[in-house]
Amino acid sequence: MKETLGVTDYIVVISSLLISILIGLRFQIGKAKLKTTREYLLASKNAPMLLVVMSTTVTMLSAIVMLGSPAETYRFGPQLSLLSFFPVIGMALAAKIFIPIYFQLKVSSIYEGGLKAVLWNDLFQSVLMILCLVIVYIVGVHEVGGIGEVYKRAQVGNRLNFFK
Repeated sequence: MKETLGVTDYIVVISSLLISILIGLRFQIGKAKLKTTREYLLASKNAPMLLVVMSTTVTMLSAIVMLGSPAETYRFGPQLSLLSFFPVIGMALAAKIFIPIYFQLKVSSIYEGGLKAVLWNDLFQSVLMILCLVIVYIVGVHEVGGIGEVYKRAQVGNRLNFFK
């Protein structure tokens, strides 16, 4: 059986591309047009923290992580998920220790904002990624018969042992 994209798939892909283009155009030719180099390269150094955090997070994730981690976890068990805690700890420490020092010293860093359009596109992408993961999770759990069935299958397949 040959799998092809349906109308809904094309609508989602085209819509996400159009939204990204519109965000870029808003900052290039719209009311939010950036006038100075400082605005363009450093987002005027006043980007909201949530925007910077989401941009940094999306930058660190990749298609390989999003597609490879579930396959790795399924094949070898959930040990890989333990690695997820360390970047979170590192980002929290960076946010509380290093970033405030950068701001006090007025030092510019690559993760400080970049282009405003990039920050807003990263936010859009992170929302899209989260939404897609939630939808895949809900549909997957529903298709196998509920969370109880997922847990039962994981237990039968010895996929719940974190320290094996």
